[in-house]
Amino acid sequence: LVNIQPNTPLVTDLFQHRLFLHHPGEWETVVIPLNDFVMTNWGVIQDGNELNKSEVKTVGIGLLDKQYGPFSLKVDWIKVMTGAEVEKVAKKLRIERLALENSIAKNQDHKDMQTNMPTGHGGSALNTHKYEEPKATVF
Repeated sequence: LVNIQPNTPLVTDLFQHRLFLHHPGEWETVVIPLNDFVMTNWGVIQDGNELNKSEVKTVGIGLLDKQYGPFSLKVDWIKVMTGAEVEKVAKKLRIERLALENSIAKNQDHKDMQTNMPTGHGGSALNTHKYEEPKATVF
């Protein structure tokens, strides 16, 4: 969960966005348009409020998996980008994703031929190697 706290009279006001990672344990670039954040107060969605970009007080990241024990989160950078920058990063991510998908498909086809497993599922009904692009997301 990513939180943005605005500088408002109510300290419980937060703009929130759920963050899903697709490759745990690996670096990921995530883009989240500011318009995708939802205003909440004590976790309850508040309608009709927009984030005033000049009033951002804090940015926070929370782990909500309800798993007890140690964890690690490494953040290389957080940046607010303009529309042009977002488009540039999104294009780069699409190219990287396609290269990754092609590499996985080639490796899987080779494995499928060696094991005589049907292609298309990589030997698994879950197809855990398929990369899904984040829903309009970049950090």
